[in-house]
Amino acid sequence: MKKAIYLSAILALGAISCAKEASAPVNEGEKQTIKVEVGMPSGDTKANFIEDAALVWEVGDVVMFYNGNDNPTYTLTADDISNEGQHAVFTFETSQPKGVLRYNWSTRNIAEYDFAENHSYITDDTEVYETGSTLSYTQAEAGTMNKAHLYMHSGTTYEEFDTDSEVSSKMHIIGTVFKVMPYTTEYNDESVKSVEFKLNTTDQYLGSTVNYTYDVDGTYNAPQYLWYYGVTVNLGTAFSLDGVSTADASKGIYFSVPATTAALTTGYTMVVTTDAATYTYTSDASLTVAENTLRTVALNLDSEHRGNAKDENIWAPADVSDDTHTVSWYYAPNWSQLSDPTCTFDADDKTYSFTLEKATYGQWQAQMFILPTEAITLSSDNYYDFSVVITSSTAQNSVTIKLYQNGNDDLFLFSKSGVTLAAGEATTIDLPSLTGVDISEAKLLFDFGGNSANTDIVIKDITLKLGSAPEEEEAIEYDSGSSNLWAAVDAAHTYSQYYAPGWSQLSDPEITYSNHTYSYSLPTATTDQWQAQFFIIPDSAVALSSSNKYDFQVVLKSSTDIAKATVKLTDSSNDGLYLFTENVALSAGVEKTVTYRELTGIESSSVKMVFDFGGNPANTDIVISNILLRVSE
Repeated sequence: MKKAIYLSAILALGAISCAKEASAPVNEGEKQTIKVEVGMPSGDTKANFIEDAALVWEVGDVVMFYNGNDNPTYTLTADDISNEGQHAVFTFETSQPKGVLRYNWSTRNIAEYDFAENHSYITDDTEVYETGSTLSYTQAEAGTMNKAHLYMHSGTTYEEFDTDSEVSSKMHIIGTVFKVMPYTTEYNDESVKSVEFKLNTTDQYLGSTVNYTYDVDGTYNAPQYLWYYGVTVNLGTAFSLDGVSTADASKGIYFSVPATTAALTTGYTMVVTTDAATYTYTSDASLTVAENTLRTVALNLDSEHRGNAKDENIWAPADVSDDTHTVSWYYAPNWSQLSDPTCTFDADDKTYSFTLEKATYGQWQAQMFILPTEAITLSSDNYYDFSVVITSSTAQNSVTIKLYQNGNDDLFLFSKSGVTLAAGEATTIDLPSLTGVDISEAKLLFDFGGNSANTDIVIKDITLKLGSAPEEEEAIEYDSGSSNLWAAVDAAHTYSQYYAPGWSQLSDPEITYSNHTYSYSLPTATTDQWQAQFFIIPDSAVALSSSNKYDFQVVLKSSTDIAKATVKLTDSSNDGLYLFTENVALSAGVEKTVTYRELTGIESSSVKMVFDFGGNPANTDIVISNILLRVSE
């Protein structure tokens, strides 16, 4: 006969104890009710280690009644929780009421490390976990340790759970938890965004077994071997250093190194990243990570370790010598590839010089790539400024510059086409306030397709810095008159669409047009850029000229949040030739006016409008209105 056990748990600072509800015996088949107060023993170093200390029950918390038999579990719902999260009620049905309680918060920890998505577990202890892997997760804010790092249970021996039971509290850490406390007296206007811990070499790894639960004898079940060499914690809310001038005034930024056996390494580095700089601390000392271990690290940011400040060139390490970058080519006049031009790099002047002996006749026929030897990474949390100086011995009117993810040319910080170069003049191309993207290995492309024969090129002073958010352009008053080149398009146009959730194309959504406004719905969610494209194609061609500058404006509205909508005005037959392409964040129900002034023109006999809402949630309503395109005044 199964028995149903009701567990009422109060989470507070104190031991686990059991209170009698009645002295009468419980008959077989009747439910038993047990109330247990659960918390970390007062004075416990692990309890004191956690700044907020007020661990509370949350929806989704799981408790297992482990009895070696049916091992029932219960997952908390909102109805089970009261007293501001300090009280919770669990219900178990079991045929054996003798066992131990497990508060299995560590399952969250494993999930947050993204193992399941990117790697497979290895259960054979003769194998090694994938070489070169790293761990990363998010902490909501400084000073609040995710209880996912903790594993609480009622003991390692079975107890009879009836009205006379008493159990005591135990808590374990799944590996080593580091508490990093940054402070400064010089850079208090900055905010910490992340902390990274990594080994100094890739020939050694942090490695040991990790699992979800202890067995009743205190050992882990079915060890799973995980090997890696770094851990990064990103803060959901950046930690302001305003007033944080001592370690005591700081708040903990926690990261966990999962480990159930000791792992000794020699040499490690910690990197603190703020909104303005990175702070790197390197040690040659040995470091042991092990089960159930705490480490507190106070980091003074007032040191010589500061780097990548806003006034420092992130690209500089690539321009030290021929060994710090690799140059490659696609040089194909009329799409017939020739041998690579010879490029000379001058480390003192930071110049790349070469000659294009043969003329080319279209975009992408004279591509030059620069790949830094040491990977340059970019973050979607930042803005960036880019600039470069280019001199060409012949005039050019359609140079393209692009900074993108090596191996994925659809993921880019910017792609600037239609750059004009006057013969023999040094031209500076400035691209400020670029919205950051997550790039793990940046690669730089220059394309001089359309060049004349025997064109000498010098590329100088490549500069990439942390930047600031762009200032909002003052909106342009909408004009449906003749000065608006797009007004005629609103009156006569056709549509094209590519709507492909998971890259599986669906039927086109129905478009409604009225009074300069285009409306439609995306019923199915998409996950990636370019999966929800919408094109507006003029019936009568709209031409642009490189001798003009142009203003553009459009108003966008989405019924859901879309992190990265794309707006692009491009040549109708060559999507690599465009006036602009920009990513825009849309908030649910809020109109977003996108305004660009004095854009350098391109040579195009016919352009079309491209919108992409890839990444949209299901049942998203889109409104596009008041498109304006005019020659700048």
